[in-house]
Amino acid sequence: MGFYRESYGYKTPPLKERWRIPPAWYGLGCFFALLIPIISFFGGMIAVQQGIQRGWFTVPPELTLHRPLSWLPWYDPYLPAYVVAAIGIALLLYITLSMVYAILYRIFIGSPYLPMDIVDD
Repeated sequence: MGFYRESYGYKTPPLKERWRIPPAWYGLGCFFALLIPIISFFGGMIAVQQGIQRGWFTVPPELTLHRPLSWLPWYDPYLPAYVVAAIGIALLLYITLSMVYAILYRIFIGSPYLPMDIVDD
């Protein structure tokens, strides 16, 4: 009666067999989850420093530290601007990486439809 009867000779594989992720992807995802924030912070630092030095933009006073924290060895008055730039760069990197993964998945895995999902007219 149903379209997915076993009389057609095809049995749908269990969900665990269809969506099993290779173990290497877990390690790769963990690596990128740690690497992208580091790269984006240093990229944000370079972008803000070069932007100020070359006169591309000015940093608004809301994105600078007004209190003297010179007793800290890593004190920089533009630290909030670095963080904002790092968040923007991280978002761009995550979006790019997701799009690359989606394209590679579509190329190598193929159609998401099972053979019984396509109806010949």
